[in-house]
Amino acid sequence: TFGQDFLGIVEGVTARYGRPPRACVTHSFAGDCALIALATQPRECDVQHMILLDPVLADAEGATSGAQRLAKGTRKLGAREADGYNSAEEVGEGLEKLL
Repeated sequence: TFGQDFLGIVEGVTARYGRPPRACVTHSFAGDCALIALATQPRECDVQHMILLDPVLADAEGATSGAQRLAKGTRKLGAREADGYNSAEEVGEGLEKLL
């Protein structure tokens, strides 16, 4: 399931960097699954910030158009932040501008 896959990613990041991810950006059903999976795990699996985006909220025209904008914005932000970022606020502001 997606929830188990998400936990595997968190465990892999934790093993590689010595701590769980500080933030995770996800959306819709995937975000729901990730939250449910995290709720069943011990605290050492905690992701400090979960940023859950809903495609319908990203675009008043509907989920399809919103999902496309959300995917495009997430990819652009990921490419821009690949080498790191200065703060969580900077990441949020960047995503807000892209959407």
